[in-house]
Amino acid sequence: MKKLLISMIVLASLVSCGKDNKVSSTNSTLNYSNPYLSGNTQAQTYAQALIAQINNPSTNFGNGVIGANSANQTCDSKLYGLISWCYTTYSNSSNSQTWNQLTASKPGLVYVYNYSQPVVHSSVNVSTKQSSLISLLNSATNVTMTAVSGGNVYYIQTSAGVYVIDTRYPIQANPSAYQTTSGSDFLIRAY
Repeated sequence: MKKLLISMIVLASLVSCGKDNKVSSTNSTLNYSNPYLSGNTQAQTYAQALIAQINNPSTNFGNGVIGANSANQTCDSKLYGLISWCYTTYSNSSNSQTWNQLTASKPGLVYVYNYSQPVVHSSVNVSTKQSSLISLLNSATNVTMTAVSGGNVYYIQTSAGVYVIDTRYPIQANPSAYQTTSGSDFLIRAY
């Protein structure tokens, strides 16, 4: 029995050789490779910045502040009016809070879009969403960014249209807007 136990210990140590048993902080499937942006240094810089945020969504998404006990409406228009939308956010808190604070206390938060089906925050698989956003960046023909209080808003232009990634919202709510050859949609509120 003693020999069996020693053999198992030796075998276990050989099997684990070379591993540090640490979990990687980045998802190895989030490979970014975009030949369309070569030569456009600014677009590449914005794409790399967004990738860094996508790789760590709990820190880099959802830091936008939601107003206290009121409806806050924000309107925006980009790319010569190609994308134009307004969105309203609601909070039942007596103090202003970030989206991350709200979703921590209310994981069943529902995102309502103008044309698509509502999305429940807790039902979105973050790894799948990360891969989806990286895939979108891999097909980008241009990437621009606007810095706003609480995050950045990225405009990803592809051959199919334009997508808006708003880091003020949790990654689960993104893209927050898009206009493509097959239609458009935008986040209008959450409850």
